[in-house]
Amino acid sequence: MLNSTLCWPNQKNTLQLIWVKLVSCSIRKIIKVHLDILKRHSKEMTNCPASVRLGMGLCFYRLGNTEKAQMAFERALELDPRSTGSLIGLAILHLNSGDKDKLIKGVKLLSQAYGIDSANSMTLNHLANHFFFKKDYQKVQHLAQHSLQGTEVEVIRAESCYQLARSYHNQQKYDQAFQYYYQSTQFASPSYVLPHFGLGQMYIFREDYANAALCFEKVLKIQPNNNETMKILGSLYSQSDDSDKRDQAKSLLQKVTTQCPEDIEAWIELGGILQNSDVTQALNAYNTAAQIIRDNIHEDVPPEILNNIASCLFQLGKYEECLQHYETALDYCKRELQNDEAYLSAITVTITYNLARLYEALHEFGKAEDLYKAVLKEHPNYLDCYLRLGCIARDREQIFEASNWFKDALQINQDNADAWTLIGNLHISKQEWGPGQKKFERIIKTTNDKDSYSILAIGNVWLQMLYQ
Repeated sequence: MLNSTLCWPNQKNTLQLIWVKLVSCSIRKIIKVHLDILKRHSKEMTNCPASVRLGMGLCFYRLGNTEKAQMAFERALELDPRSTGSLIGLAILHLNSGDKDKLIKGVKLLSQAYGIDSANSMTLNHLANHFFFKKDYQKVQHLAQHSLQGTEVEVIRAESCYQLARSYHNQQKYDQAFQYYYQSTQFASPSYVLPHFGLGQMYIFREDYANAALCFEKVLKIQPNNNETMKILGSLYSQSDDSDKRDQAKSLLQKVTTQCPEDIEAWIELGGILQNSDVTQALNAYNTAAQIIRDNIHEDVPPEILNNIASCLFQLGKYEECLQHYETALDYCKRELQNDEAYLSAITVTITYNLARLYEALHEFGKAEDLYKAVLKEHPNYLDCYLRLGCIARDREQIFEASNWFKDALQINQDNADAWTLIGNLHISKQEWGPGQKKFERIIKTTNDKDSYSILAIGNVWLQMLYQ
């Protein structure tokens, strides 16, 4: 089958089929068999066609011998200057070299191939790839569409769809991007994982995290050490209620931080996962990220990371260090507010609330109260502030005022279980068993019997009423 394909260079799709046949062959032994056949042809045939040299070049390329691949492509062009497959092969070698002069030469070779055969789908795809990096998305789409329409070879169609998808992706046209990423995965060989990566991103955008995880799992199966894929999967798994998935998330992110110890994102994600199970290790992860930013990037640590560090310190009871980090984070926000007002204003609210919680723990209730009220002045729907102000009033035995704060919270969310719980507990503290029981029964009803605290509270109410 290989012989008949190579010996008929006049057939329209011969070079395409050779390329696909050899590129899709990932087993080194089979490629070597192909190469031996081609070498024998080149020796036995007096007028060896350029397609044989092209096939040899492809085999050498797949075996990692780029020097001999280049020689084979150049020899093929000597035999047939219009060999588009050889022009493309040589262009790819130059484009992958990273050398600026060779990059220019590679683009010229692609243009030359396009001039010879403007309908060649491989040429069109590689030119589309070139224009993608020049951010000329209109040309990308024009070239990739023509490529898609000009071939029935599925692996080439997969590449065309991928070029279309990522051009739409970069233009934030996510519906079209989703369509072509999905189409590309249907055409793609198992080893071609780029469209699965893109499709996974589209599922994340659609908040379909289960299908997103399936896409990235396919990528990781083929590229088990890909840091970006492991980070994304780690982040997806960390949101799961399944403890096994959360353990997988931790393992993936620990692997990333081992392979790439200066990856700030991985350290932050790892800290987020560990914070619910091992606060000390979470603190170490956040501190590592902060140290990398200071030492390698030479910038101030962003307020989000300072907030997370402070949160860990709070959980560990290290209140003075916690206070320092919150104050540093707020100083950063004030200093940089004009550069990103919307985002830093939102961060400031969260840090201010957390700082107020810290003042509560330090028994500085006046400061805490002032901060909660300051937040509510700007953000009157910040429900947790009402609850905390109610708790401060309750601890001062100002029951009526506490009740009013909790009721204010219910004006924002009538089904808030925390607010109803706190009101119920106020009734219980005054031995008002009936009203207290009704509050907890309401919570149980709205949570479909899943609120264990309320179930236990009703049990305690019944027990108290029994003894009375």
